[in-house]
Amino acid sequence: MQIGKLAKKVGVSTRVIRYYERIGLLGKTHRSASGYMKSL
Repeated sequence: MQIGKLAKKVGVSTRVIRYYERIGLLGKTHRSASGYMKSL
């Protein structure tokens, strides 16, 4: 899922999603070779 789509779906900014990912709040996230989040 693209970060922008996820952010829009949950009503936060992409910056917040990246912050949550960085601090581990989203759990294990994997990225594809093109940089897309593969799972949450």
